[in-house]
Amino acid sequence: MNETQPVLALRDVQKPDWPTLVDAYGDADLNSPRRSTVPLLAYWHDRIPRFGRLLHQLGLETSTPPKLSFEHPVGVAAGHGKSSITDLMIIAASTVIAIEAKYTEPMYETVRAWLGQPPQQNRCTVLGGWLSLINKATATSLTMNSVLDLPYQLVHRTASACFSQATHRAVLYQVFDAAHRDRYLDELRKLRALAPEAPLALGVLLSPAVPSDSYLALCASWDT
Repeated sequence: MNETQPVLALRDVQKPDWPTLVDAYGDADLNSPRRSTVPLLAYWHDRIPRFGRLLHQLGLETSTPPKLSFEHPVGVAAGHGKSSITDLMIIAASTVIAIEAKYTEPMYETVRAWLGQPPQQNRCTVLGGWLSLINKATATSLTMNSVLDLPYQLVHRTASACFSQATHRAVLYQVFDAAHRDRYLDELRKLRALAPEAPLALGVLLSPAVPSDSYLALCASWDT
């Protein structure tokens, strides 16, 4: 891998260096020390060796430096709704890797719950747009009924990874608390079962967070 510094971006706006990128996060992004944004930024501070290790784990190579796009937005492909905001989208030559950070978050609602009862027409249209992105990029045939029990977040994050042209795609949960690993693996296995032949890597990047003394002090201060 070329060890030139990666291109950095936050919300699709390029940043010149790491301190500038971190400073660009707003108060709402870091309104708790237990948000997954905290360990995500701590982990990817060492971005060159981290990216090289990830490529090796995925069995991929690239000769060009990647773009690390944090809080990466992808607009809805149909209907009206909010963009899908992926915690970290890595774009390198013909490779796209969508990474969703997980630390203390609760489980997200399923597609069935998100659609409502009866299903809202615009939400059905939005979901259809996400599925069209996935189906076109991976030659699969996912339908609304087939994904009802998947987390809605997983569907639109997968669609986001399928938005750009690429030969290799991956959707990863980066899990910072090993106790939650199995539940995220279960979600990915459900998606894989629906699209067993899809050229899309799915996995958990287990990165157990080891709290420093200063972080523990911050949490204690926050709790009081």
